[in-house]
Amino acid sequence: MPNRRDISHFNVIDWNFAKEDSRHFLHNFCWYPSRFIPIIPAHLIQALSRENDTVLDPFCGVGTSIIEALKLRRNAIGIDINPVGTFIAETKAKMMTGKILHFNKIVAFNDYLEAKLSEFQEGDTVLFSKNASRISLTNDQIPHFQENVDWYHGATLQMLGDVHCYIETRLTGLTKDVCRLFFISILMNSSGYQKEKPYGYYADNVKPQGNKTFKNAYKLYRQKLDKFITDYTAFKKQGFFANSYRVFRNDARNLSSLLEDKVDLIVTSPPYLNVTDYTTAFRLAYLWYDFLSDEELKDTRKREIGARWKRKQESKLLDYIGEMDSVLTEMSACLKKNKYLCLILGESKKYNESVNTKIIEILTKKLNHELIDTFTRDISKKFFVHPNGGGVQTEEILIFRKGE
Repeated sequence: MPNRRDISHFNVIDWNFAKEDSRHFLHNFCWYPSRFIPIIPAHLIQALSRENDTVLDPFCGVGTSIIEALKLRRNAIGIDINPVGTFIAETKAKMMTGKILHFNKIVAFNDYLEAKLSEFQEGDTVLFSKNASRISLTNDQIPHFQENVDWYHGATLQMLGDVHCYIETRLTGLTKDVCRLFFISILMNSSGYQKEKPYGYYADNVKPQGNKTFKNAYKLYRQKLDKFITDYTAFKKQGFFANSYRVFRNDARNLSSLLEDKVDLIVTSPPYLNVTDYTTAFRLAYLWYDFLSDEELKDTRKREIGARWKRKQESKLLDYIGEMDSVLTEMSACLKKNKYLCLILGESKKYNESVNTKIIEILTKKLNHELIDTFTRDISKKFFVHPNGGGVQTEEILIFRKGE
């Protein structure tokens, strides 16, 4: 008998969730562009699957769906082409499932930064050479020193180098990975721009010009640790989660070759067409960590579906539809019969009708899925390159059920 879940209550939900965002504890370890709010996958997973089912997100990003699935005692699989995204997702999943984290070492790190800040006087941007108790790193102690000089004030770069050195030499395992995420998350705010810049400046490799503004990287990093210490203390009291997870750094067009068994539910938010550059968004992180070699960066950037940098290509729309056709075909092949596939699709003013209509057509006519329901929501522009969200003002939540 078909697995027809009761989703009638979906019609009374205010899908705008105007007061919700992605900025709390596990979902806010590290900045990531164009995230979707956790409450959306939470509702879909709760209603369309059962405990111990397996939930797949083939565009998992930083693992929002993975975290929500584990909270609801489902097993979770996440796949993304971006190595920073999968690193963040797996780090968060490790925390949720109780992998060893040396909390006392994070507290000690926080104390170290507090001591450094107590020596610092606002405006003293040459502090490192004036006091023997303050470090002065040599160029070879800072990865990609010359490239980093282009992005940061000299004193800021010394602070970042000190924090980075502490993480890499004094911490291990999950403790190190969590602190690496906090480090990555402050890199843009630490840059030498006088005012905050949207991530597109970094994705497009637009460096600060002229004299660079000093940013107190110790202070920025310590704010991250302070919040984590408070939030983790409360989180740990709630207990950990026993279900399993897997995170793959791979292309969503390779799904069927990665998964041994079919899944019970797919919940995902594919890249919006020409809105976000996920790979080059983390240009600054690549200067500190070897997520991608230069050649891998070029290849990953090229394979990224719907990337913002492709927006001037004449074939961008046809290319996107073709790439999504391949992904949808893979998704369908990995889903059990009579189970649900949920897509959260951005509605671009320019491409909405052609993109979303075509995706529905592929799933219903080519892949034998029934469109069960559609919900439209207004979205926040907080996580986009431009204040207008790259022309995306609404999202459609599409719920399909795979046929026999």
